[in-house]
Amino acid sequence: RADPGRQPALWALQSRYYDTGFCGRGFIQLTWKENYEKYSQLVGIDLVTNPDIMLVPTVSAMVLTAFFKENHIHIAADERDWRKVRKIVNGGLMGWDYYSKVVCKLNV
Repeated sequence: RADPGRQPALWALQSRYYDTGFCGRGFIQLTWKENYEKYSQLVGIDLVTNPDIMLVPTVSAMVLTAFFKENHIHIAADERDWRKVRKIVNGGLMGWDYYSKVVCKLNV
């Protein structure tokens, strides 16, 4: 969870969903009840009743795969448009400075 003193914008956003039980879990850090409902339907597993099931690697991988397919992440990745990948996955460029350094080190 974000530090309210260092990351007030992130803290404000996380405070809207964190205590609902639908905080970020899994490889994709799935958040918001609506997304847990949506991906429950897409992968055929009840993520709403038991959100912690997202911590099971195989379940998390299924949701990650569904998210990538639904959002056509492969297109941006194939084009090596890492800013676009970050925007799609993260909803913006928060953390871009760190993320871009990691991606550049991969030399992909």
